[in-house]
Amino acid sequence: MDTKRSRLDDVAASCAALLAAASLAACAGPMYARDTMPAYGMPETAAEAGSWALPGMGFSEPDALVLAQADRAAGDAAGPPAGPAAPAGPEAVAPDGSVVADSTGAPDENGADLTWEEIALPEVTPPAERLVIKTGTMRIELDPPEDGPAKVTEIAGRFGGYVSSSSETSVVIRVPNQSFEEVLEAIAQLGNVAEREVRGEDVTEQYFDLNVRLRNALAARLRYLALLERAETVEEALLVEHELERVTLDIEELRGKLRYLRDRVQDATITVWFVQEYEPPEESTPGPIGWIFYGVYLGVKWLFVWDEPGPGR
Repeated sequence: MDTKRSRLDDVAASCAALLAAASLAACAGPMYARDTMPAYGMPETAAEAGSWALPGMGFSEPDALVLAQADRAAGDAAGPPAGPAAPAGPEAVAPDGSVVADSTGAPDENGADLTWEEIALPEVTPPAERLVIKTGTMRIELDPPEDGPAKVTEIAGRFGGYVSSSSETSVVIRVPNQSFEEVLEAIAQLGNVAEREVRGEDVTEQYFDLNVRLRNALAARLRYLALLERAETVEEALLVEHELERVTLDIEELRGKLRYLRDRVQDATITVWFVQEYEPPEESTPGPIGWIFYGVYLGVKWLFVWDEPGPGR
């Protein structure tokens, strides 16, 4: 019983230490972000590497492949199957040239020697430009205003955009970030621009912080998987699985936030309202009866209202 409790305490201590290390690394991320340009999010698989690159932003494809190397390192942490020792294989090398782990297994058969640094995940690299969410709003006078949404839809399609929502006299479109200004100018040609507003929200630091947190969460998950392989009792397995479930939920949440920011940065949002073109009222002259009332008005004014004499009068 004492041995069982001792092993359970060891597993709990390992989970606590791992959680503390991940929290410390996550705290260090935002401090580093003040002095370093953030990078784009990491793809979930190597096949998605290309789709994660935004316009004007570089993404190193080998970084995506390191995810597979890290998963292999976690799987090898349980040790090779019983039998003749396998010959030493080549070491996995990260894109920066550092050694990731031996591709044939971890240093220790139960994964105890798999250090935090040996869990290789894509490094955060500086982007080519700041990450800015662009939004624009316009109010255009058009006659009739109902023709406006269809014309804006045609402009959006011409620049590779699409309609997000529309009504009888308004429309919201999403267009590629690099075509934002051109689309605004094209829409302005539809009529008289009564109102125009353009905003930009810099989410570079926010994106970087999410990247750091995701990287640390992925590394923690690999460590928990290694601890799960070492569990010898149901209690130990349940303890590790509880933490594994928690960090997995964190990973999915962080990935969702990164996808949302990536979508907002990649496509700008433009909202356009159309109103009836303003026509000033025409000046009119009194009719036959109107002249009678106008004469009465002048008579009353002459009888009861007079101007104060000025200094020279």
